[in-house]
Parts: sequence; C-alpha cells; structure tokens
Amino acid sequence: MARRKNTRRSDPRYFLHERTFQDEIERIEQQYGVSILVSDAEGRYGVSVMHRDEDQLPGEQYPNYSKQPVSYENLEQAEEDIKSRQAQQKMDFAR
Repeated sequence: MARRKNTRRSDPRYFLHERTFQDEIERIEQQYGVSILVSDAEGRYGVSVMHRDEDQLPGEQYPNYSKQPVSYENLEQAEEDIKSRQAQQKMDFAR
C-alpha cells in the first residue's frame, strides 16, 4: 500500500527519552519493590511512589501506609528517599 501524499511520519528518535524513562521506572520498581505512578510519559509533573509497608520509618504509624503515594519532583529524588528509608530500617534492626 502506498503512503499518502502530504502526511507526516513520526521520527522514532524523538521518543528515545520516553523509553529511557520507562526503563528507569521499571528498574527502580524491580530493584526496590515499590510501585511508581507517573502523570505523563516523561515525568514532567513529578512522580508518586507507593512505598512498601516495610519501608515505614520508626515513629511513623500510618494505617494503610503502602496505599498512600508519596510525591517527588523526579526519579532521582524518589530513589534517594527509598535508599535512605531502607538504610534507616537496617540501622533500626541493628539496635
């Protein structure tokens, strides 16, 4: 079938960032066992993380903790918070 005249074709190079962002989300979800919610395909409006119940810090007693998303500006900030929560959990168990 012939291509129609005067139609625009999308160049896949413009969508490389979207795929990289999705790969990064999948990596963090698999590595830390959290769920990440994104409002758009590129995370322009921030990301929300559904933490595990095990990541709740000592002194935080929220019912249904794993069902309350925590918002971050970007994936790097979210990953740093997940790491710090897990490190604090390990320190708390060492006591």
